[in-house]
Amino acid sequence: MAATAYLKNGQTQQAYNAWRLATHLDPKNEDGYLGLCEIALDRDNYDLGLEVANIGLTHLPGSERLYVQRGVMHAMKGQFSEAEQDFTTSAKLAPKDSLPVVATALVSMQTGHLDKAVELLRQASKQDPDDYFALYWFAEALLHAGAVPGSREGDEALAALQASIRNNPDFWHSRSDLGKVLLSRGEVDGAIEQLEKAAELNPQASSPLYLLAQAYRRKGNEAKAAELAARVSAMQTEEREAQTLPQATLKQLVKEGTTSSSSDRGKH
Repeated sequence: MAATAYLKNGQTQQAYNAWRLATHLDPKNEDGYLGLCEIALDRDNYDLGLEVANIGLTHLPGSERLYVQRGVMHAMKGQFSEAEQDFTTSAKLAPKDSLPVVATALVSMQTGHLDKAVELLRQASKQDPDDYFALYWFAEALLHAGAVPGSREGDEALAALQASIRNNPDFWHSRSDLGKVLLSRGEVDGAIEQLEKAAELNPQASSPLYLLAQAYRRKGNEAKAAELAARVSAMQTEEREAQTLPQATLKQLVKEGTTSSSSDRGKH
């Protein structure tokens, strides 16, 4: 409790010390190890995170959450084979939890195994149809694998994004992707509606504005398209937003998904 309070107050070192004391007093305190791993992730200190996770697993060999934590540490170090092994172990320990399956799929995307990622995420979205995060990444994997409008995969991507938004209307990534898909299908008005909402939810994101400029150009509104294009050019580059893609998403996923339900996952 003290560590959580310290974190909320921005006192990271004090939180770290409190969690270390908690694990010393009770070596089977799972939350203590998870808290230490979270701080290691925040500090990009993946070696420390691996050390903490390893110690935790010696005391709690059945902790699926610690296996996910360790897997993410491996992934952030580029050790994808080791990461996948940990996620697979976590999935076996918690077969009803979609988190380790999504994590495995993100590693597959990072290593270019898109077909595997698609199948894993199809499995995860069927396993938990309320998990908007799994649905979003299922659509992303399909689109990265080349899904086109009118194909089975294209229809799957569209349906997955629509379901993701129903489950969490405030997740701007799903709205932005849905806008892109609708635009590719020639449904310009629907695309504009989704992209404007995505831009409203995250004014710092340039991708919805870039797509909006294309949509308004398709509508013949050159003035609005030019205004949006100018805003995009003044914003940060797309490389900044690429941090939401597979490897960095693993970091977000483990921070939120191992401590919350799927309904709370990935809101930022």
